[in-house]
Amino acid sequence: MHHRAPLILAAAALLAACSDRTPTAPTPPSPEPQRYDCVAAVRERTVSCGHAPSAVRATIVGSQNVNVRVASTNVSFDAGTGIFSADVALTNLSTQAMGTADGVNADPAGIRIFFHTGPVTTAGSGAVTVANADGHATFTAADQPYFRYAGILAAGAATDARTWKWKVDPGVEHFAFTLYVDTRLPPVLVITEIMAHPGTADETAGEWFEVYNGGLGPLDLKGWRISSGGDPGHTISTSVIVPARAYVVLGGSADALANGDTPVTYAYADLKLGNGTDDWLAIHTPEGMLADSVSWAAPPGGSASPPPAGASLALDSVAADNLYLGGGAWRAPEGIYGDGGLGSPGRANAQLVFAKVTSGEDTSCGLGADGVAWCWGSNASGWLAATDTTVPDRPTAAPMDQHGLVFRDIAQTYHQTCGVDRTDGIYCVGQDLENFFPKTYRTFTRIGTGAFATISGGIGSVSAICVTSFEGSRFCRGFFGAHFNFKFFPVSEPFVSVAIGDEDVCGLTADGQAYCHGSNFSGELGIGSRDPKGVFTPVVQPAGVRFVAITAGEFFFCALSEQGQAYCWGWGYAGQLGNGTKTDQWVPAPVTQPAGVSFTDIYAGPYQACALTAVGRAYCWGVNDDGQLGDGTRTSRSTPVEVQAPPGMTFSEMALGRYHMCALTSPNDHAVCWGKNDSGQLGDGTRKTRLTPVSVVR
Repeated sequence: MHHRAPLILAAAALLAACSDRTPTAPTPPSPEPQRYDCVAAVRERTVSCGHAPSAVRATIVGSQNVNVRVASTNVSFDAGTGIFSADVALTNLSTQAMGTADGVNADPAGIRIFFHTGPVTTAGSGAVTVANADGHATFTAADQPYFRYAGILAAGAATDARTWKWKVDPGVEHFAFTLYVDTRLPPVLVITEIMAHPGTADETAGEWFEVYNGGLGPLDLKGWRISSGGDPGHTISTSVIVPARAYVVLGGSADALANGDTPVTYAYADLKLGNGTDDWLAIHTPEGMLADSVSWAAPPGGSASPPPAGASLALDSVAADNLYLGGGAWRAPEGIYGDGGLGSPGRANAQLVFAKVTSGEDTSCGLGADGVAWCWGSNASGWLAATDTTVPDRPTAAPMDQHGLVFRDIAQTYHQTCGVDRTDGIYCVGQDLENFFPKTYRTFTRIGTGAFATISGGIGSVSAICVTSFEGSRFCRGFFGAHFNFKFFPVSEPFVSVAIGDEDVCGLTADGQAYCHGSNFSGELGIGSRDPKGVFTPVVQPAGVRFVAITAGEFFFCALSEQGQAYCWGWGYAGQLGNGTKTDQWVPAPVTQPAGVSFTDIYAGPYQACALTAVGRAYCWGVNDDGQLGDGTRTSRSTPVEVQAPPGMTFSEMALGRYHMCALTSPNDHAVCWGKNDSGQLGDGTRKTRLTPVSVVR
């Protein structure tokens, strides 16, 4: 990395608490800075400090024992002269040099420790003044005294101690003051991602690059200059603030309709990124010093890496050497943004990894290998288990407040999010229709008793769930058949899987026979009639067909045969049975699959169904008003159409919500979603409906 540039004043307000505590490890500064209030006891010859919320904003960064430590020794008081004094030294705990704008030359102003307030008498009577200040200036207020430490203070280094003096009137017993440190910092601006060859937008409008501010304070890029290859170059004409530890995207166009829905903060001109191996990109400070650059050419002893089509190249780590695209530190991200390009503009490149994904009404969740569930979408009934229940939804993934629970399995219904924890108990959050009266749990609450291994949720109008014991026994609760049952009741038949519909449930035995019971409004029991059944009744399967998987929609079911042929039956008004018609089927009917395509798994939502192939391609059919089939249109389909994933992306698992769908990619186990997004249920950071998959981000 090569960062040599002066920086705007970063006013690294590093809070002084005159103490001798051991410093903590350097961390990014808090966005809500803290002020340290100091109290001096004159007769006792002590100085102590504690922190309080700061009223100072924008110019203040950091905190005592995080990025800086101001420590006092040799505290003394001369009653004859009225001078109270202490030897004070400053230690730089950050990873950046202080007192320099470019990392080479010392700032003439030095490092100044300002008196933000005080000194003021808090016990006794009389006045206190700073007796030997190096000067007075405006920092957070007018005419503030300060002490100045000259030179550059390297990361981890400490200044020599200086004697600070206060003139104290005879009656003063205690006095108080607050301190901030004002310093200049060299910039740490890194080019972290480059889209030179867009695939979903016009070449010039769709080009962009991302920068990351690794410094302690915000950067304003106004006046900075961008150059590339033989282009004229461009000087940034307006204020572009890059907060500390944050990303900003600069591109050829800020018009989302023209740039492939890229979140461009600033649009440049007179710049075009090449698609070959002879281009380069650089950014300079207003003083003309190089902040960072990237070359498309081959590194010494290596091979050139031209930009791929339709995908950015992203830096693996902000600390990596980014000088050459082909230098081994750049890769094509797997995340999807905007209109279908691969990349992660405006955010870190790392994606969440999940073991399972599940979807409900307007939410989705992914379960990590560590037992933590990350969720996104609506929080209307507390589905997200968010501590702040006033937030109605989350457009990005956030961990649930599990209060110590570690989940092995999770499932969503249209009213609840439930999980099996490591003690084998079932815990749910959200709305439970217990005894016909909704009861809302804002935190996870144990439901029922017993030990369970797995859980599955229903898609109907109530909170229907089924669980499996370690011995393989199954228990369900919810609306089954013609009645509610709010306690877990045993499913006596030896089913290997159970699918829960709106008012129906089907089970599949080890020999491939399906059995169903319930209301049967649309012939969804598959028994050749619409007669309701209060007991499990065998489905009339085609001769010789054995099912290996079964799934439930709203008043319809689908199953998969040993040969990879899908069958559906029940309500078919929107083509959700996949046989080319929109009529109900009272017995299983074969889905019209594309020629040569066989399925290995099958899923259903309320009015849609999807299936996966052995190579991870996804096909869906049914209602598509919100693009939930993922084929790039809003046209409903009565036969399967392929989900339009970016080139090379395949799927290992799917989860179908009411108006949106999610899936896990293979082999990375990243989550992608598509369809309706008014509550942020796609998790891509927006509320824009997507007709093809986009990546879930944190």
